[in-house]
Amino acid sequence: MQWKALSIGVMLVAASVGSYAAVPMVEALRGAGMEVRTLDDGQMALIKGTARITGYARPSVTQGIKTHQVTWKKRGSQSDYRAYQYQGFAYSPHEYKWYRDGGTLELVAGDVWLADSTSRMNAWNRANAREIEHHYQALDRETKAPRNYGFRASQWSRPISTFRW
Repeated sequence: MQWKALSIGVMLVAASVGSYAAVPMVEALRGAGMEVRTLDDGQMALIKGTARITGYARPSVTQGIKTHQVTWKKRGSQSDYRAYQYQGFAYSPHEYKWYRDGGTLELVAGDVWLADSTSRMNAWNRANAREIEHHYQALDRETKAPRNYGFRASQWSRPISTFRW
């Protein structure tokens, strides 16, 4: 599958050529005189998700770790969040994690999404689960108060604002 991307300053707009709206959108941008670069699947995989984020919604919790459990419905793409069945969550209000941002260790709280793509659709098993997303809020080391930035990395297409189906 080919991907099209447009870089304007720090903004990157990416769309799959396989979708109906992508080709007219890319052609309209080219027609307006903008440069549109083609990225292959490997290049898109490198930029999928984000690392350090500011100005976006915070995770569903800013104290402790909330682990969301999903199973793959055995149909659809494993990179599409709509192909998963939400099973529930586990919440540990006193658990925190350390996140490495470059050379700095940050204390974080937030959401972790674990996907089981092996078990039956309604039988989530931790032994079969892998992390497909994390959305953390950086915390002050002493007070544990939320800072003005967080971290997110994703291996599926779930919008940052979607916490339920």
